[in-house]
Amino acid sequence: VVAAYNHCQGYQAPRALPAASATHASLGIVAGVVQHNLAYTGFPYDPSFAKAAHHVGYAVGPMAHFYLTRLSQKLSVTVALLYEPEKFVLEAYNTSAGAQSGSIRSRFDLAYLRLPLMFRYTYPRGRFAPLVEAGFTAAYAIKGNNMFELVYPGGQTSLPQPLLVGNAFRPLELGLGAGLGLSTRAANGRAIALLARAELSNGFSNAIEAGATVLRFYGLVSYDLTKAPGPGSH
Repeated sequence: VVAAYNHCQGYQAPRALPAASATHASLGIVAGVVQHNLAYTGFPYDPSFAKAAHHVGYAVGPMAHFYLTRLSQKLSVTVALLYEPEKFVLEAYNTSAGAQSGSIRSRFDLAYLRLPLMFRYTYPRGRFAPLVEAGFTAAYAIKGNNMFELVYPGGQTSLPQPLLVGNAFRPLELGLGAGLGLSTRAANGRAIALLARAELSNGFSNAIEAGATVLRFYGLVSYDLTKAPGPGSH
């Protein structure tokens, strides 16, 4: 009887609502300055040699921002593809022969495509939302020029020679990163973030006689080119 009544009244059984999407994605761009800090030990210097070198450069590239809205409006994942050139010069006395013999100068002219994968927590408080992030980085060297030369007391130099050759140069660099910043929304609803990030990587040397680790400090600005839900969205 109930079925017949419902049929006469045009009754339609309720349908389940579609499940909410687990993520919302947006595309953007990120750029900024980087201070590269190289800690180098060993060859071609004395095995006990340890020296630091620094370089201030830039990083720029596209990024994707995934908002994990099913889990929380505060959680997201960012991944970027950054172009980063870096240069280092190391010079020290030839310790095996003393200062009177001159010095050894090493030059590293490198460029990387870096892929940082960061897990982010944003606290949506007011117009400017504080955030923290942590994750992993991988970088591939698209340029790996590295040479060393002898510098004689009179200022003359020897012909440059390759330093890390073959498998001694590590093209794939891995690291860990963490940072903090502020996120806000522009008038058009797109997200803008100011970021300070630190990263420690295993560097570019596979040689047993030479070690190289790199600590980087970033000051970055990111801008979402497409609008997606997230903390502070309208």
